[in-house]
Amino acid sequence: MSLKDIPIFEGLSDDVFEIFMPFVREEAYGAGSLIFKEGSSADKFFIIKDGDVEIRKVIDGHEHGYKLISVLTKGDFFGEMAIFQGLPRTADAYAKTAVSLLAVSKDDMAGLFKPKDPAFKAMGFLASVLMQRLRSTTKELAAVYETGMLITSARSVSGLSNYVMESVFKAVDTAEAGLFAVWNEFNGEFEVSYQRGFDFGPDLSIESNDALIVWLEENREAFLSFDLEGDQRLQIAKDGMYKGLSMVAAPFFSEDRLTGLMLLLSRTGRNAFSYEQMVLMSAIAGYVSVALENLKHLQDEIDRYRLSRMKSGMHP
Repeated sequence: MSLKDIPIFEGLSDDVFEIFMPFVREEAYGAGSLIFKEGSSADKFFIIKDGDVEIRKVIDGHEHGYKLISVLTKGDFFGEMAIFQGLPRTADAYAKTAVSLLAVSKDDMAGLFKPKDPAFKAMGFLASVLMQRLRSTTKELAAVYETGMLITSARSVSGLSNYVMESVFKAVDTAEAGLFAVWNEFNGEFEVSYQRGFDFGPDLSIESNDALIVWLEENREAFLSFDLEGDQRLQIAKDGMYKGLSMVAAPFFSEDRLTGLMLLLSRTGRNAFSYEQMVLMSAIAGYVSVALENLKHLQDEIDRYRLSRMKSGMHP
């Protein structure tokens, strides 16, 4: 396969193609071989000359637990974020079959341009923005998938909240604080089962007349604020629980009743969260709502079983 046959290079004129060719190096990997690992230094991108490559996202930190993001084949390219951003790899790449790759290093690509050229700087900036959006989308998709997988194994609200919030914090790196709260019908409050970045003790609860709780019940949708101090929708005390500059919160519902919420705060930055992250939180909240209902049914079954055993002991 010639580089001219690859879609990414189809539009290159002959003179530009001749300049580019010396920087292309061929690499071969056997079936099942690791090409690069998530978190490793990104110093080049690859074009598949022959064979298939799997792009995987590790789930819950376990090497053998992963989501298959895509399978790439002849003519496809991957690892291109390395050209525009000096950030680590965002996923694993494995050779699904024996593969022949054409590799182009970041340094070689940078050498083709004049770093002080304003046009080049503008192109680099726009490309970085696009790459960052792609990077964020990958993290958010992985968070939704990971949460959906993990919550099925939760056997308690505490375990569920830990699974969910740890995944959310990985996906939303602008969050400085967060909590997960579930309605307790016995004391009539929302008990916090997970908190990070708060100075409260282990028995933190949110009252049902809390401003955020009331807003979520009335509007029945996620809450996003770019500037909490100037947000007229909530009257929040500057020294209260929600003190901060940005917030995103997603409610849990069961049979039209608010059963809980999770929220993220940025203490120091306005515009810290995006609409896309609000959608992410809402998607995860949908999973959580179902999981909470299942946990309630499970606990009811356990209570009925224990009651039955007690009655059997009392009346042999």
